[in-house]
Amino acid sequence: MKKKSIFSFPGSLVLMLVLVLGDRSNIAAAQQSETTNLNVFGASSLTNALQDIEPLYEQSRPNVDITYNFAASGVLANQILQGAPADVFFSASEGALDTVETASLLLPGTRRDLLNNRLAIVTPANSTLSVSGVQDLTNPQVSRVAVGNPSNVPAGQYAQELLNNFGVSQQLQPKLVFGNNVRDVLSLVETGQADAGIVYITDALQSNQVKVANIPPTDAYSPIIYPVAALQRTQIPETAIDYINFLSSPQATDVFQRLGFTIARSTPPVSVPEPTSALGLLALGAMGVGLGLKRKKASVTSANLYSVTCGPMTKVSGVLSNVTPTNNLVQKG
Repeated sequence: MKKKSIFSFPGSLVLMLVLVLGDRSNIAAAQQSETTNLNVFGASSLTNALQDIEPLYEQSRPNVDITYNFAASGVLANQILQGAPADVFFSASEGALDTVETASLLLPGTRRDLLNNRLAIVTPANSTLSVSGVQDLTNPQVSRVAVGNPSNVPAGQYAQELLNNFGVSQQLQPKLVFGNNVRDVLSLVETGQADAGIVYITDALQSNQVKVANIPPTDAYSPIIYPVAALQRTQIPETAIDYINFLSSPQATDVFQRLGFTIARSTPPVSVPEPTSALGLLALGAMGVGLGLKRKKASVTSANLYSVTCGPMTKVSGVLSNVTPTNNLVQKG
């Protein structure tokens, strides 16, 4: 006697849907229970702001842990070009992000202009020098002027533009001392290794060891724009996009403005496509697992995945600058 099949076609279909939805629930639960590490590469001038924003972001996202890498934007762009494990790049110049975008390394549709900044001429807090404008930097009493290295430091590029437009670049050439990033420039002035320096106003306002001697006219250099984007290589696109959107939230905006930044022309938030079927949801979940959405907290040694020559590691006000390949990622404390 022929045995009847236990499962009918409708019954099998129901079972398949149960398995699909069950797998989807399991994947979602697993993702929520695991820590997701987000690697953010940020310009040195964003150090204080992003560190202040971090706890605000993680408050409602306890399963996300942010690892920051702060350096000059040009240095960060070079690291990304060489394969650094970045999820988000927040630059102090359009040029640095353009370089990465030209190499097709940005996640399409995620680039946004978030902030604007201004230059300031600073002197040591106890200085008696009178520097009321750019021209005063040529005075004999001013022997050393600190600026960022124009080859990879946006603040140095803006400073070079400023000096060129005031016609004092050649005169000041023998006086210039170069920093590896804007925080390095600030440190040179704070410690008296330079009589004056050109930094962002946001950095000047963070230090009680310098004073703002002059704020040059903003039409004497290109607009200082801070763009941000997610990287094509990110394994956690949803988290990277969520973080970028949070940077335009009222909480983050308050932090940026308190530290002296101005908010760039607003752009609509970026989003990721939503799957439209149960099978699509299952595929997205499986893709997430395959891409490593359940990554555990990254170690500082993850920087060994790439090689870049940035010079010796220095510390400026407790923040790593001009980092070496083996100590590139700054873990949160």
